[in-house]
Amino acid sequence: MNTINMKTTFLAILLIAFSVSYADTMHSTAAGGNWHDPATWEENLVPGADDDVVIAGPGEVLVYNSGHECNNLIIQSGALLRNRNSAHRILDVRGDVINLGTITNAGSWDFTLRIEGDIENYGIWESYSTR
Repeated sequence: MNTINMKTTFLAILLIAFSVSYADTMHSTAAGGNWHDPATWEENLVPGADDDVVIAGPGEVLVYNSGHECNNLIIQSGALLRNRNSAHRILDVRGDVINLGTITNAGSWDFTLRIEGDIENYGIWESYSTR
């Protein structure tokens, strides 16, 4: 292989390596808590748009503010995801949702899930709106 082909191949591999995005997986603690609180997550970080999220339960995870987002979302059996009482909340999921637990509204306040990927629901799904 000549030097030009080796350099081109090396450059292509380098570009691919830097363009691949690796999602972290965030897991809720047994106590649960507010989505925006790092203490809610075993990794002690708030999930972002590129992160996969696992709501493990048994403590519920509350979407306290709108503007929260994640990549893929899994709600495990026995786990609960809902909006915080007192306002309308939106959760953006850039990828897929698998629900084995419960997704619900808090009282009369709207909880909207905006999902770009596929939905698999094997649990209870009672959000106000799913888009």
